[in-house]
Amino acid sequence: MRTGIKVATTVAVIALYSAVLATAFSSWEPGNQSPAMTFIVAAIVGSSAAVGFGIKRLRERRLGTGAAQARARDSSLKAQASAFLDVIIMAAALVAILTIFPQWISGTTALVILVFFALADFWTRYAIQANSAE
Repeated sequence: MRTGIKVATTVAVIALYSAVLATAFSSWEPGNQSPAMTFIVAAIVGSSAAVGFGIKRLRERRLGTGAAQARARDSSLKAQASAFLDVIIMAAALVAILTIFPQWISGTTALVILVFFALADFWTRYAIQANSAE
């Protein structure tokens, strides 16, 4: 029964969060968008993190935690810590580029570049950490 209470609480929080997001979305773009569609989009955006976390917890329970998972987690944490500083430096560089050359690159393009850089940096560092741990 305890799991049922957690699920019900999570669903209620997601619904409340989605309603707040739908209200915010409606105030930013008061067009001819229907309130139901705005709520659906907000529910998808608002629930994605909770669903991802739930899937992660389910996989951890099903697979258990062994020595291999502990090494993988340690490698992941080290890669995250190392990549974080690189991403901060890259973000500062992109802000400087956007400030100096505003017509050279758009803000959206800079954000996409930053996300791809962060992903590539993390996975490269993770592969190096995992190979050195073996």
